[in-house]
Amino acid sequence: MLKVYTADLHIHTCLSPCGDLEMAPRNIVQRAVEVGLDVIAITDHNSAKNVPAVIDAAVGAPLTVVPGMEVQTREEVHVLTLFGDLGSLRQWQDRVERGLPDVANKPDYFGDQPIVTAAGEIIGFEPKLLLASVAMTVEEVFRIVAGLGGYSIPAHVDRMSFSIIGQLGFIPPSLPIRVVEVFDLAKLHNLPSIQELHVITASDAHFLADIGGKTTRLLLGGATFDEIVMALEGSEGRKILCPGQPLVRSGAKVHETDDGRAQSC
Repeated sequence: MLKVYTADLHIHTCLSPCGDLEMAPRNIVQRAVEVGLDVIAITDHNSAKNVPAVIDAAVGAPLTVVPGMEVQTREEVHVLTLFGDLGSLRQWQDRVERGLPDVANKPDYFGDQPIVTAAGEIIGFEPKLLLASVAMTVEEVFRIVAGLGGYSIPAHVDRMSFSIIGQLGFIPPSLPIRVVEVFDLAKLHNLPSIQELHVITASDAHFLADIGGKTTRLLLGGATFDEIVMALEGSEGRKILCPGQPLVRSGAKVHETDDGRAQSC
């Protein structure tokens, strides 16, 4: 039986230098459960070293944690990369680490990059600056992630900076893109190039209060990675329902699409 699940597939931890230090694993899980999320993805900048701690923190909670990363390509395009297991994510982590420039983080300027336990105890710091571009193109990211069994989603395509449209001016037809992330659905009318694509929204949370501020509802057979991919692809009856509604309702009317294509609600 298919069921509606509420997902926020773009959440940072304290490892991201622009993330608040309160974005510790247990705090993230607690906040996600409090606001009624069923699924979250942890997508720190160019690193996945806090993902296992968030998964550990979610044990026993009514919450599925999708392992992921927000990678910045050579073209300065942000791409959400999601995986079904930690083994594949670790392989991706190794590849991204090799592609990061050998530039040290400056905590006083960019912020700390702590690696933590599920309880939020600091066990180390990422020495390389994570706010940098890796030595991979967008095409290479999509190809390598797919080869590892993962799934790639261009992030916040409606923004002028660090988005595939903002950086390249268009979406390359050679890329196997089925779904994009839009931060502000009100801007969809300005993006004719994505009208035939599926759309999700997510909080891009760097602070606890932001978690669940933007969500996507998915019709799934269960809260698993494979089911989520089927919904993103619109296959076997799984689909994206109308995205973009915050869990703390503002009085806006919610309506669902049949196919999850780009459409303002």
